[in-house]
Amino acid sequence: MCHGAVLLAMLGAMSKAWITRPLGMFTGVDQTQNFRELGTIFPCRVIRRSERPRRLLRGEPLLLPASYEHTGQRQSSADLLASTETAGLLIWQRGVLRYERYFLGLTRRSQWSLWSITKSWVATLVAVALKERAIGSLDDAVTQYVPRLAASAYDGVTLKQLLQMSIGARWDETYSDAASDIREAGRALAQGGSRSEVAATLKREHAPGTYHRYSSIDTHVLGMVLRRATGRPLSEYLREKLWLRLGAESDAHWAVEGDGREWAAAGLSATLRDTASSGSCTHKTALGTASSSCQRTGCALR
Repeated sequence: MCHGAVLLAMLGAMSKAWITRPLGMFTGVDQTQNFRELGTIFPCRVIRRSERPRRLLRGEPLLLPASYEHTGQRQSSADLLASTETAGLLIWQRGVLRYERYFLGLTRRSQWSLWSITKSWVATLVAVALKERAIGSLDDAVTQYVPRLAASAYDGVTLKQLLQMSIGARWDETYSDAASDIREAGRALAQGGSRSEVAATLKREHAPGTYHRYSSIDTHVLGMVLRRATGRPLSEYLREKLWLRLGAESDAHWAVEGDGREWAAAGLSATLRDTASSGSCTHKTALGTASSSCQRTGCALR
């Protein structure tokens, strides 16, 4: 179990030992244990569960079909779950839990790395900060909040363009290419570096707002903006504004980089139940059908 500041201090003194074991991602090595235990591999901040966990409502149990039709052939549902290495499957319909099953040794208390789902949490926190006026407008310049990026591709970019990943920077997120930008950034992270240093070096390739390119570094910069705008660590802001109000029943972990700040693009680990609950609440709030407890989170993107 990660012990926050203690583990951070221990590993911070040993940049080459920033992680407790190599992940071996993209090498064919089984990742089940790593994805389940990311909070013991990277230094992290703990997001404590709610003292008033939500009351879980159960609906009529739903049975998965034994098979389904795909490309004109009958396929086995069990084979699909096995071939995709599904770790957990939960169906939450109209506010009630109808199906919940875990595989690969997981239980309902198991954390699982959310990877890029973390980006949705960060974007939601931007919406909260906007509603609370910690952020003035999505038309604000990124450099208004992070002046150190003034000489980079983020100069002249708005927060809206950042959220849309249309800043126009030269960036390669090809995970299968060991020489890509994302893989290089990952190696720096594993050695105790920070993506903030990488962001400051990016060059422009297209005019802002004219070209969309999936870019994890953009979400990292969103995290930089949020920290400046709120004056608080992302994990602390998440806990107060979302985690507690959602009634999270388990702790979550947020991995940190070499500068002690959260890995904004992909560092969250949480249980399947809490992840599903947050998605359900945000969806209902956006549609205007949320309960008062959901509306209090300030998730609405309207």
